[in-house]
Amino acid sequence: MAEALISSFGSSVGKELFKVFHQRIVLYCKVRREVGEMKTLGEQLNVSLVKADELQARDKDVNRREWMLQVRDAVCEIEDIMDMFDLEERLRKYHSFILRCAFIPRRWARLCRISDKILQIKPKIEGLITQKEKHVAGKASTSTSSSSLDPTRRFRRVLHNTKENFAMVGMERAKGTLIGELVKDDVERRVVPIVGMPGSGKTTLAKHVYISDDTKGHFDCRTWADVSQDYNVKGVLLRLLQNVGVVLSDEERRMAEEEIMGKLNNFLENKRYLVVLDDLWTQQAWDDFEKAFPNGKSGSKVILTSRFERLAAYADPRSQPVVPEMLSEKESWDLFCNRTFNNADPPGDFPQDLKHCGEKMVKKCGGLPLAIVVLGGLLSTKRRLIHEWESVLRNINWKLGKEERLHSIIDLSYDDLPYYLKSCFLYTSLFPEDFRIKGRRLIGVWIAEGYISQEGEETLHEAAENALMELISRGMVQVEEMDLLGRVKSCRLHDVLRDFSIVKAKEACFGEVMSSIKKSLCPRLGVHISSERDGFGEVAAYNKHARSILFMHESSITKMPTFNKVKLLRVLDLEGLKGRCKFPKEIGNLIHLRYLGMRHIHVIGQIPCNIGNLQKLQTLDLSKGYANMPDVLWKMEELRILCLPSIIRKQKQLRMDNLRNLHTLKGVEVGSWMKKNTSTFTNVVKLFVKARSMAELSEVVAFVDGLTSLQCLSIRCSFYDGKEIFSTVPLQFGGINCQQLVKLKLYGYFSYNFNIALPNPCEFPPNLTILKLQSIVLEEDPMPTLEKLPNLTHLCVLNSYNGTSMVCKAQGFPQLQKLQLLFLVNLEEWIVEEGAAPHLHHLSIHYCMKLMEVPEAFRFVPIIDKYL
Repeated sequence: MAEALISSFGSSVGKELFKVFHQRIVLYCKVRREVGEMKTLGEQLNVSLVKADELQARDKDVNRREWMLQVRDAVCEIEDIMDMFDLEERLRKYHSFILRCAFIPRRWARLCRISDKILQIKPKIEGLITQKEKHVAGKASTSTSSSSLDPTRRFRRVLHNTKENFAMVGMERAKGTLIGELVKDDVERRVVPIVGMPGSGKTTLAKHVYISDDTKGHFDCRTWADVSQDYNVKGVLLRLLQNVGVVLSDEERRMAEEEIMGKLNNFLENKRYLVVLDDLWTQQAWDDFEKAFPNGKSGSKVILTSRFERLAAYADPRSQPVVPEMLSEKESWDLFCNRTFNNADPPGDFPQDLKHCGEKMVKKCGGLPLAIVVLGGLLSTKRRLIHEWESVLRNINWKLGKEERLHSIIDLSYDDLPYYLKSCFLYTSLFPEDFRIKGRRLIGVWIAEGYISQEGEETLHEAAENALMELISRGMVQVEEMDLLGRVKSCRLHDVLRDFSIVKAKEACFGEVMSSIKKSLCPRLGVHISSERDGFGEVAAYNKHARSILFMHESSITKMPTFNKVKLLRVLDLEGLKGRCKFPKEIGNLIHLRYLGMRHIHVIGQIPCNIGNLQKLQTLDLSKGYANMPDVLWKMEELRILCLPSIIRKQKQLRMDNLRNLHTLKGVEVGSWMKKNTSTFTNVVKLFVKARSMAELSEVVAFVDGLTSLQCLSIRCSFYDGKEIFSTVPLQFGGINCQQLVKLKLYGYFSYNFNIALPNPCEFPPNLTILKLQSIVLEEDPMPTLEKLPNLTHLCVLNSYNGTSMVCKAQGFPQLQKLQLLFLVNLEEWIVEEGAAPHLHHLSIHYCMKLMEVPEAFRFVPIIDKYL
């Protein structure tokens, strides 16, 4: 009887379980099908959005604009649904069969929520698709933009325009006046204001004077800080201290504002100093900083730039403001041609009707440099056809005042951007005003957001670099610094263009700057809250829908923000935060992350193993901090950029054999990962590796020989073996597989018994153009070897030669352009034969105390930066 009851009960339970499983499978299949349909609809809407955007740029239709906003919102909702379903799939994959059975009720509930969400938005999407014909009907533009031009041609144009960003077109008189004011030996500290309307060149003028030899030699120390409208007093003071070389500990960075101001005041006391405060808006701003600047030594000066003459009079009634003059017609035309044609004049075959049209537009710019730069950048993307140029002329409202006219030109230039470049440009609105945006940071988040697509044989990274160069060539973004290979190291937005980008980003519900804790409807957030005390850790909790969060203000932290509620996050950039704290375990649950930036953060304890769940991660930047990294990197097969901490434990055991997409690998030690198949790393372009013995250095050499895409290699050698003396370093980088290697840096930390010799010239990479030797123990003169490298353009020898004499022979260094000799403390004699380094244009000699003079053959080098 009992057995019959048990059998009956078991049968009933079995039927119920089967029923539950069947219902679950039916629901799962239904949701999977619906998600697939949503994906197709989302792709259709995206295509329609691109077409509508092109039409909207021409006719500014109000109804279409509203439809586009609704479409963007719908596409975001579709992406959310796809990410939610993807999360469900991954959870199922990670759980065992028993756990999957145990979690059936939860999984059922989540699938039901996804199904309900689809049911809720489907009518809205169908309605938008029904309206598509009404808003997307129209002929596509036939105008040619530079985005379709050859990338090499665009690259050359950008390099040229980069130089023009810093050209002092029409400002020589103002520069002379400003320098004259600065070098006056006034008894007290004086303020020298630069006043002018937006886009008139105030910052450009201040920058050129700041870096000029006249000011470098006149002042004991110089420092610069951008203030802007939404300034943070403590942040500005910290930047001023940092720029005079004061290094602060994390504890000092957390000091009160008054203490930091006192520290700066004490440093500047009894010095003749130059301080630049760029972009002041209010009298209160001057009051906030004035006490930091002592009267000090006779002749100290403070340059402030502002749009407001009354502020200049308030800061120092005795000073006469320096006002950048508007460009003359000739200067305006020269600047326009430089931006449009890369020449001071149009090409010889340039049609007269086009020239007449161009002159008309330039004249209407009223001599305002920024207006001319943006206009020239726009027209550089157009064909030399009169109807295209006249279209630009017609679409700018020339009847407005000068400042409003500038906004009209910027608006037209923005409308002319391809759809993906609009998103790239709007992303810059998340950064603070006058912020130096690192090129690698911008490129990383663009790729993570999916804005960049590859064409032909170019890599994703190259496509992103081209996008940045395109924005620069159009005058929408300004270059701040280029690296030695001609790539954009850092850039910034002019404050007028930043104001414009913020308005556009808000209109399109693209992104928002957060200066206080609040809810935002935008999926991308730039957090400009400066301290834990102000509650920046709660931003994520208030904005569960966020797709990107970027922490911008430099803040010392002891505890990480919480991210357990932002399940759909794709970009998390914590680069602005510094300090020691535990790694938030919930980050390992953000499985949609493509970008995780945690520079400068020292992780207490071990990074949780669940970071291996981030299998979509493309950028992981843990550099300039320290951490204990678990062996889970091999799971992140999508990684492109991997920057490991400066100090990392158990690194040699890290597996990386699955990372076939790596473009950049930094901070890694020699280990077992190098002994695997090197074909895994054939896409690596940049490699920074640490070697702790001669044997490990040999391993690096063997490993590098198989990296066919490698362009930049840095090796940090730390040898402390006291038993042997080595006379030769086996750096034989020649060979067919190193043809792409153009940049090589060797850093050494050796015990004193090492005696290092360079390899023969034929053993260096054949196309090497940039070489840096730092703290390499060389007893023999390196010049006889290095001068034979046929393509070397940049050479830096820093604390790497112990000898007393150097000789550069005639015909040596045939391509060298820049030479730096730093901290060669024993160097007494430097002989340079006539004809050596014929293309040298920049020579730096620092802290070579026994070297009394520059060789006669190099006396006429255009730039000589000497500090003996």
